[in-house]
Amino acid sequence: MNEAVIALCKCGESHKAYGVRFERIDSNTWQYTWAFPINEKAAKREGYDSTKINGNILPSEDYPGCPYCGSKYFMVCSCGKLNCNIVSPDETATCNWCGSTGYVSNYEGDGFTAGGDF
Repeated sequence: MNEAVIALCKCGESHKAYGVRFERIDSNTWQYTWAFPINEKAAKREGYDSTKINGNILPSEDYPGCPYCGSKYFMVCSCGKLNCNIVSPDETATCNWCGSTGYVSNYEGDGFTAGGDF
């Protein structure tokens, strides 16, 4: 069985939290496979914000996208949290977790937080 974890993400349109399931497919690559609405407080109690994922991230062919806006891509903020890839016309984005605004660049595999999926 592949190692799997859940990461919290916030939708750039609805600003609601949702869970994203990631499966490790090799030592440096994770594939996101599933997304589901989740209560943010319950997710924190489950520890979905306690494990760090490092490496490349790729969508599975059948990844359904954000349950609120349908986006299949993420922005990883410097705070380590995931957001739907909602980018303004000037190519900036604002983190729905910490409020930071910045220019979007390619993800370098630096890592973000997640929790175990048991």
